[in-house]
Amino acid sequence: MTVPLGRRVAAAALSVVIALASASAEALAASASASGSPSSPSATTAGGEVRGLRVPAERGAPAFDAFLGIPYAKPPLGPLRYKFPKPAQPWDGVRDATADPPACAQINDRSATKEVVGQEDCLYLNVYRPEGAEALPVVVVVPDGGLLLASGRMDHFGPHFLVAQRVVVVSVNYRTGPFGFLSLDSDEIPGNAGLKDIVAALRWVKTNIAAFGVDPSKTTVLSWSSGASLVHILSLLRKPRELFSRAVLLSGHGISPRAYTERHLERAAVVAEALGAPSNGSHQEVRRALMEASAEALLRACDDPRVRLLGLPLPSPERRNTKGAEPKLLRQDPESLLRQPEAPPLPVLMGLAGREGSFPYKIWGLGERTPGALDELLPRLLPADVLPGADTAGQLGLTGTLGPGPLPKDASLRLAQLVRDEYAAGGAIGNNTDTFIEFLGDAFLYASAWRAVGFMANASTEAAPLYLCRMAVDDAYNYGKKKYGVVTEGASHGDDIGYLGRSDRDPELNQNLSGGGVASKTLILMTKIVGNFAKGLAPIEGWPAVPSVGEVQSWPVLQVGPGSRRHVEHADGKRQPFWASVYRDLRSASSTISRS
Repeated sequence: MTVPLGRRVAAAALSVVIALASASAEALAASASASGSPSSPSATTAGGEVRGLRVPAERGAPAFDAFLGIPYAKPPLGPLRYKFPKPAQPWDGVRDATADPPACAQINDRSATKEVVGQEDCLYLNVYRPEGAEALPVVVVVPDGGLLLASGRMDHFGPHFLVAQRVVVVSVNYRTGPFGFLSLDSDEIPGNAGLKDIVAALRWVKTNIAAFGVDPSKTTVLSWSSGASLVHILSLLRKPRELFSRAVLLSGHGISPRAYTERHLERAAVVAEALGAPSNGSHQEVRRALMEASAEALLRACDDPRVRLLGLPLPSPERRNTKGAEPKLLRQDPESLLRQPEAPPLPVLMGLAGREGSFPYKIWGLGERTPGALDELLPRLLPADVLPGADTAGQLGLTGTLGPGPLPKDASLRLAQLVRDEYAAGGAIGNNTDTFIEFLGDAFLYASAWRAVGFMANASTEAAPLYLCRMAVDDAYNYGKKKYGVVTEGASHGDDIGYLGRSDRDPELNQNLSGGGVASKTLILMTKIVGNFAKGLAPIEGWPAVPSVGEVQSWPVLQVGPGSRRHVEHADGKRQPFWASVYRDLRSASSTISRS
């Protein structure tokens, strides 16, 4: 968990080694041996009774009850493929809830052959409760994999360490990729199905979670990367905002460059073409191709180079004027909602990794390119959100064809030179790996994060504070680095997840609350931070919230690591004035730039 926010400027008091962590681990291990729940726990939901299983104490974490594969919506099959999810049908008798549900249909990112896994009938969730649960808070985990891969299965994100903090955990499956975000903005393919799945899951939680020993008014939603973008967007919408009370956003937010598109019709048409529909086909031809294709064919089509070049399906606006029954969810671009909120603010814990840029540097294969080639790529690596969406443009009094997307060639070349001037004194930015990774981190996430934090801080109140955290630990449980083979020094994108959830798909992590080393102590600290936040407490004593006014350099940030230390210091924000000027200049009324 973390924020783009880097080097120590003025360390505030609070440089504390987590010496208490070892004692905490011993206490957790002691509580793990206590077992008063039956081996076949049950609960009664609005849909019927479910019978789960007892997960034994292990690796310093206590035993807990698990209820797996509870349906929260009807299977989205046939005409429901892209629709707002319908409520699940109740069942007779006792439903077996002892087996992990299938993931939603997706391409296995760990398979060299890109095999398709999961299925379209996938709208299930898991509930995990500690022993003796009564009026506890709940943490709803919305998993992420770039809006292409996500699974709420226990072997993907194990709740073991969060449950040790005396919170109930819910993990959710939701539609991703073409099933979750393709859009024709029509009643047949309205768009944003993945967002709507999360809303349906939160409605299920609000209605049913009390049966598992939870106070429904204490619902925190936690996600990371693109999933955090989805959660942030939902927090800005009036009706979804009523379904949860707090949010933990890790390495993602609603105005990040890969959180939203207004090119949804174009993207849907290219996917249909990859499926065999005519080039420049009619609306009906595109609709037919997207509705009739098999799940595997749709996934393969989204892996087509033509689709990847244009961009994968993302959340998009629903502006249709039809009078059909399909409800609209996201009616305007997320930045416009941040600027003029329709929902009251909620407490937010927001974090980024110390070196977010290491992730795109690795997965985009940039480390294999020469410095000259990297410099030539620079215009294509600029943040896509420099240009505003249509609704934000209206608020700013701008006209023209706008919307998140690539700049025209002449504008991108000019901005690329400004980047060289800022980061490399006018030279080739690819000559220095550390400098290039710093730029990537800013373009990938930090520049937009500074802007998001500014909007959120202005809206924050004493009852709805905003906390910032920066993960700098580089140790055994850094999930993102282990999964993607990132070798550069420092905490990378997704690393904090290894200090919150157990990943049985990555046994080499071997996460353990009672391990005693830096990684185990950080695991205890991170789960404690989230547990305290979910309970409505200060995440860590002495960690102040971001003030509602002030420059980026005044924002207090909890720095986690290295060496398992934690302290509060002010945000660096060294590059923030540069990016602020870029956004301001390209969005001024005198600017002639519009998206090509």
